[in-house]
Amino acid sequence: TILETSQEVLASEVLQLETDTKELNFLILGLDNLLNSAPNVNWQDEEVKILLPRLQPYCQEEKSVKDLVDNLRLTRNIARDIGWEIPTLGAFGLAAWLSENLAVLLPEFKSGLAMAKKAVLIMSETENLRQIYQQSHSKFEQLKKDIHHQGIVSENLQKNLQELESQKSQIDLVVSEVGAWINIGKNRISEELKKCLETGQDFQLDLIGLPENLIKLVNREKSQLLLNYAQPIHSFPDWERLEKALNAESNRGFQNIQGREHRFDNFLQIFLSKPPIVLSEKDYQKWQKFAIEFGFYSQLNQRQRQDLVAKVQHFFNENKSKYSLVWEPDNMSKTLAEVIEKILNQILYHSREILLPMKRGNQKKILKKQEQLEEITQLQEGCRQEREIVEQEGAKLRQKLEQKYQEFLHKLTEIEGQLEFNAGISSLAKQYLEWKPLEVLNDKSNFIEKVNSWENNLNQLEKVAPLLEPFTVLVDIKNILQDKLNTIQEKVDKSQEKLQSCQTEINQIKTSLQQKPSITLIEERKWWKSAWEKIPKNLRLTVPETELFATEILHKIKLQLQNWQQELDTEETYLNRNQKFIQDWIEKIKKPSEKDSNDLRKIYLDNANVIGITCVQAASRSFAEEFNSFDVVIIDEVSKCTPPEILIPALKGKKLVLVGD
Repeated sequence: TILETSQEVLASEVLQLETDTKELNFLILGLDNLLNSAPNVNWQDEEVKILLPRLQPYCQEEKSVKDLVDNLRLTRNIARDIGWEIPTLGAFGLAAWLSENLAVLLPEFKSGLAMAKKAVLIMSETENLRQIYQQSHSKFEQLKKDIHHQGIVSENLQKNLQELESQKSQIDLVVSEVGAWINIGKNRISEELKKCLETGQDFQLDLIGLPENLIKLVNREKSQLLLNYAQPIHSFPDWERLEKALNAESNRGFQNIQGREHRFDNFLQIFLSKPPIVLSEKDYQKWQKFAIEFGFYSQLNQRQRQDLVAKVQHFFNENKSKYSLVWEPDNMSKTLAEVIEKILNQILYHSREILLPMKRGNQKKILKKQEQLEEITQLQEGCRQEREIVEQEGAKLRQKLEQKYQEFLHKLTEIEGQLEFNAGISSLAKQYLEWKPLEVLNDKSNFIEKVNSWENNLNQLEKVAPLLEPFTVLVDIKNILQDKLNTIQEKVDKSQEKLQSCQTEINQIKTSLQQKPSITLIEERKWWKSAWEKIPKNLRLTVPETELFATEILHKIKLQLQNWQQELDTEETYLNRNQKFIQDWIEKIKKPSEKDSNDLRKIYLDNANVIGITCVQAASRSFAEEFNSFDVVIIDEVSKCTPPEILIPALKGKKLVLVGD
């Protein structure tokens, strides 16, 4: 039966090999016809369409075929990016079509690329000119703004100068008016003083005919022409009241006493704030000095207050004796002449103190404004000259820019008409011809990107074009098929030999089966059958009873018996080698020494999972040394244990279980 099965398998193999041989012969013949007609192959022919797909199982893993497919895929993608219309062909037909067309079109591509790169160069030059022109225009606008701003500054300076000149004229007018007033001033002061003495009224400056412009100027400057003297003009301080206040302060220990209306220091300040007009300059200065010191009277200590009060008392006593008779009839003329001279001198002095600084300050401001005006005028003139230069340069740059852009448009017109094979570049050139210049220049990066992409694609096409050789690959495939055919033919010959041998053996067996077996063979078969029955079923091979005497089965059983014999020999060897060790172990167990007992006990305990002991025994020293801890401690009959007994084993357990009533 086994031989017959083998015969069927071999026959099937021979049949399959013969089928493969026919297929290979067909493919090789078809390739010969196709290669003989190269390069004029009709790739749309039905025979070619049938032939090429049938080559795939035999060559799809070959390197030359894979390389051709990869290069073809790359070339097809590039062609689509450029805008070619790709025909519907198989891999070899498309490779042949691309190879033929690339040979013609690559020079055109290079020429078109040179044209596009020239357009990129002109576009870049145009963009550079535009940027330079924009910078020039920005500079022109900035100069324009600067000139306008300088004009405003100049106008403001001129207005300021006019105001300052007006102020100068006003000051000069006041000076001349004061000079004219001096001639009549003394008489006017004398007349007004006499009226004040007769009527007892206060002396006022507006009654002596001072120039009106001088009065306005003094008021505007918040200044004064005459010191703040006591009024009326011939009045004296209340010496008795003053002396009374000073004595009271002294008697009460210089405590800055509080009067009916004022505190002592405030009273003295008020008293000293308006000195009599008849005081000499030296006495007037002391009077003012004491007024200032009494402003800090509250901050002085007792000693300092005492000294200050003593000085004031002495000073007032001197003033009282010195000036008490100045307004008497005998002294009236002299005193009046001195007062008139004092008032006139103070008016003139304070007028000079006000007018001279104003005049000097005004003159300085005028000079400064004139310098600024001259500086801004020069700067403005420089900016105007620079603006004219920038304007002329801008006009030239604009002319160059327009010329360069017209050159770019001319190049775009050439591209639109001559680069129809590159739809991307051609359509973009057409768009640019319709756009405004600024829109085109702003799209410069897009145009450059497309040209660079085209250049990259062209470089790849130049590298790939020589590799698109479909007929060379078909020759390689033919050689591969021929090698496969030779290999299959060898297999056919060998398989036919095996088939013939198998058929011969089957015939011999059939002949032998037709003969009656000998008595010896019958006896041997009986012995073998009984021996087979003695083998345990779990060790037997799974063999049908009809195949028990088959040669192949007998060989397998023989091999199994040999394996069992080897295992038996190995076990016997191991047993014999360890027999002495086992005997010694048995003897030690039967008659152990003290050391052996301890060793055996340690081995036993080391391998024990459960240790049983009473609570009291758990406290022994040997147990404590041998067993440090347990995973679980279980205490039974726990109700009979005292707490100390429970604690001894409980301390050794990671987990404690108590069992009992």
